Amino acid sequence: MNKPELYRLSNSMQRKDAAEFLEEYAPKMTWKKNNNRILDVGCGDGSVTNMLMKYLPNDFNLLGSDINENMVKFANEQNRNTQTSFIVSDMVDEIPEEMKRSFDHVFSFYALHWVENQKQVFKNIFDLLEENGQFFAIFVGSNPYQQIFRTMSQDRVFSPFAQEVEKQISPYCDSKEPEKEITNLMESSGFIDVDVKCEDKIFQSDDMHLFKKHFIAVLPFKLPDEILEYAFENFIRMLKEIEIAHGVNNPPNIVNIYYKLFKVYGHKPLV
Repeated sequence: MNKPELYRLSNSMQRKDAAEFLEEYAPKMTWKKNNNRILDVGCGDGSVTNMLMKYLPNDFNLLGSDINENMVKFANEQNRNTQTSFIVSDMVDEIPEEMKRSFDHVFSFYALHWVENQKQVFKNIFDLLEENGQFFAIFVGSNPYQQIFRTMSQDRVFSPFAQEVEKQISPYCDSKEPEKEITNLMESSGFIDVDVKCEDKIFQSDDMHLFKKHFIAVLPFKLPDEILEYAFENFIRMLKEIEIAHGVNNPPNIVNIYYKLFKVYGHKPLV
């Protein structure tokens, strides 16, 4: 995921889920009268970070962080202002002492499923929060992309470029009780009032040109241009097979994405 311009053009599924989540959880958000400090972990291109503005009080400082330098550069170019900025940061790195307890709210949208070390990321988020702080997140439990990328990594054409594909798969893709697993991780980090929901979702794309841009933007391994078209054709073929398994037979230009989405809330207690 190293093409911010393509990602911004093709992240409608992420933006749709983020908008629905924010509407649902907005009543749960509590704000101070002034100096609200907010962090968006795994901000990507900043387009979803920008959606947060609608739900924030007047007096706030919003920081977006992402491991991808290209994404952060793009986010700053497109969305930086007097109250919003973006930095490069790995969410599993050790938290500097001066950064601990620096935020009243931490949000994360479509990012935590990229992290192998789930225990560390929840601990870091807890440490970043001030007492009485709130954490809100959505991330993928499983989606067809993960199994398709696994399958592609076994193909002789793609395998030389997909040696570390398992690192790009959600840690909960094969989990039998993911909600319980996440709840335990959060509570062991110190969170209280933990609420973890896993929802079955369907996203439909009817623009194959735009969907191809989406595919290129989220592809977890870099492919040479000469085999990208072949890769996309294989990707669509396997998505269509999944549709048929769900009893759906869409026209060639329409594709359904069936996936599981986690909605997560946690609260850092007063000591």
